[in-house]
Amino acid sequence: ALIVYASLFPFTGWRDQGIVPWAYLHAPWPRYWTGFDLAINLVGYLPMGFLLALALLRTGPRWTAALLAGLATAALSFAMECLQSYLPLRVASNVDLGFNALGGALGALDAATNTIEFFVHHEDVRRARAGWTPRTLDAAASAQLWTWLVRGAGLLARRSPVGIVAVPSDGPRGTHRLRAGEPSVTLTGPVGECVLAVYGRPTAGLTLEGADADVAAFRAFSR
Repeated sequence: ALIVYASLFPFTGWRDQGIVPWAYLHAPWPRYWTGFDLAINLVGYLPMGFLLALALLRTGPRWTAALLAGLATAALSFAMECLQSYLPLRVASNVDLGFNALGGALGALDAATNTIEFFVHHEDVRRARAGWTPRTLDAAASAQLWTWLVRGAGLLARRSPVGIVAVPSDGPRGTHRLRAGEPSVTLTGPVGECVLAVYGRPTAGLTLEGADADVAAFRAFSR
């Protein structure tokens, strides 16, 4: 709604100017422009791409989610610029379209590539509040986090002095080695809590099994 409002304000003076609404696509680079204008067009669509990709990640692969979110933001920008062709007080611009679409695509890529960091920081905020309680993630969210944890644990825990094994209670059954090495520590509990443990955050409902010294070393290593 905010994008529509900002794109079509003041919503008055609608008229057909005798050109096809997408004529702006063939216009030359504008003579007058500022870096601020370009930045606003880029940033304006970035949150939409990010949030839409996050929503799509719950039902499909990350690159499909990023692609669909990027296309959706580009389509919305195209529609807004076309509608501006009917508003004498607005100027439809292919440059605006390009930077809007780029902003949406960057937001979508950020969501697709930084899902696990978004989860961790979201939990940081939640758990900083008094009276917080652990939340149960749905199957799709747990699956996404598990995929990223398996792929990224080697890098995230590269400084760990001990091996790391995970036994997720809401993910794939069995024992999964996140980082090779002996001795090792076993994390048993929800996928989200396993993620937080690897990131060095406090956890709830997670059991760490291993020698006391090894568990202490796991908790203390520098992330």
